[in-house]
Amino acid sequence: FPVTILILIRDPKDVAVSLIIRNPESTLLSILNSYIQYYTAIFPYKDKLVIVDFKDLIDDLASVIKSINHKFDTSFRESSPTKDDQDVIFAKISELSKVYVNGEKTKAAYPSSEKKALKDYWKTKINDPCLAPVLSTAYSVYKDILI
Repeated sequence: FPVTILILIRDPKDVAVSLIIRNPESTLLSILNSYIQYYTAIFPYKDKLVIVDFKDLIDDLASVIKSINHKFDTSFRESSPTKDDQDVIFAKISELSKVYVNGEKTKAAYPSSEKKALKDYWKTKINDPCLAPVLSTAYSVYKDILI
């Protein structure tokens, strides 16, 4: 019985910055090491999965659905959200954020000015030379899993 599985992958720096803002008790090093560990574990199964870059999911959902349908012989509707759909989605995310993250805009799953300032800060920190070796490994994993 085949199971339809979609795995999202995202640029390692973007993941690390996003997660450190959401979980400030973490470290960039631990986040990057977890990234490497997670995707390395998935690698042997990548031919049985649909692996999609997060950016592709955001930019072209219909193509992602088409890939799923092709790989798993499914018939999900190949469409992308309209502007109205996106407004409904963001409203729901905002509503859920009030419940699950007490309305903290820096932990909500959508853009905010508060997150932008933190993002800019962490984007400079992630380029610290001491993180270069782990970043290099993370980018190798990122590229290898997408090939």
